[in-house]
Amino acid sequence: MLQIARSLATAFQQAEQTVTQPKVMSKKFTVYQGEHAVGDFDDLKEAILHAKQASHTMSIRLTKEDRTLWSNEDQKKEARKLTIVDAPYYSQLPELPRGCEVTTLAMLLGVNGFSVDKMVLAREIVRDPTPLSYDSEQNMRWGNPYKGFVGDMYDAKKPGFGVFHKPIEELARKYAGQQVMNLTDLDFSDITSIVGQGIPVWVIVTSTFAQDNSRSVKWLTADGPIQTTRNEHSVLLTGFDGTYVYFHDPLRQAGKGSRRAVSTFEQGWNQMGKQAITIILQNEKIVDN
Repeated sequence: MLQIARSLATAFQQAEQTVTQPKVMSKKFTVYQGEHAVGDFDDLKEAILHAKQASHTMSIRLTKEDRTLWSNEDQKKEARKLTIVDAPYYSQLPELPRGCEVTTLAMLLGVNGFSVDKMVLAREIVRDPTPLSYDSEQNMRWGNPYKGFVGDMYDAKKPGFGVFHKPIEELARKYAGQQVMNLTDLDFSDITSIVGQGIPVWVIVTSTFAQDNSRSVKWLTADGPIQTTRNEHSVLLTGFDGTYVYFHDPLRQAGKGSRRAVSTFEQGWNQMGKQAITIILQNEKIVDN
């Protein structure tokens, strides 16, 4: 009887472990060489960097939908069919003269089904409260836009600059979670490939949408120097046809559906540190372990 009892107890424990065993989420993105899957990734940027190591025709698809998000074949085409993403348009003015980054984020969230007012995002964005000052040698000292918004967002008469990709990513994740993808440091051809698939992308660019050294500025932060231009801006990329990139510009009255030549826009984007964020909607597929 004792042996039977022990056997029953062991069987019960095994059954309990089987029932409580956690489910495993499938990877979000699958890299293909032609039509053959060669790798799975949770992060779109990592998937792109992996695919770019190959000299073959490569593509990246949403694992659960088999929908293409990026392809190196796209980058070889000089002209392509234009698809403009029907994203909501919001102006940063008059409330946020320096609020282009959060206003553009509101557009990115909105097109993906997360309705958040720009003023809410303006209150929620992390700030670096370091005041503008000058040391005895007249070196400018200020906050770090990689850590939080620098300066005043609401009053253009007060010192202010803006915020870079990391705090924006963190704020976006509050609403869209792990569906937020930071694409910073990729090539612009990678960004336009994604936009060409109908996926809008938040970017930082110069306000002239070209290389711009007219208002160069350098200051010291607690983490090191920042060297950039005061003509910093953020827009939402909504389309690409091989010659022009199309975008929503929150600063201009006719900002919806603006366009600029890719060659010059890319220069301004590179100058601002190749910053880009998007949201890839997906329903996680759960598979038994």
